[in-house]
Amino acid sequence: MSIKNKLNMITLIVVSFALAIISLTISKAIEQRVFMAQAKELNVLSQKLSLLIHETQKERGASAGFIGSKGAKFADILPKQRLLTTSRNKELDEYLNTLDLSDFPSELQSELSSFESDMGRIDSIRSKVSALNIGVKDEVAYYTNMNAKILNIVALTS
Repeated sequence: MSIKNKLNMITLIVVSFALAIISLTISKAIEQRVFMAQAKELNVLSQKLSLLIHETQKERGASAGFIGSKGAKFADILPKQRLLTTSRNKELDEYLNTLDLSDFPSELQSELSSFESDMGRIDSIRSKVSALNIGVKDEVAYYTNMNAKILNIVALTS
């Protein structure tokens, strides 16, 4: 084999090796970009859930106070608090509609679905609270269970 052919073979090996390294580096960069995009989406989701749980906690307390006082207290605070909770939930729903949840683990999808089911019952709970047709224990249990799901979702996002 001539020196020229040996040099060409060495060049081919070096170029092939360099191309392989470049390909792996690009592949890793793409994977990391996708990971970072998902992390950003989950971070925003956690923020929106945190804002919502703050409002549901306040609504739980105002509802308990309203029921406990047989409607004498918190009658002016409760409607305003319900609007705040509804507003935060709407923000969350709008954000969830922008996400492709199939990209995330099934456990997270399941917890979100379960939470949304609980949140779907809030109008019924609110009606019962307004009519004083629910006990404090049951009202608090509803909100506590829903808030536990929110916290679990936040934990899953981390």
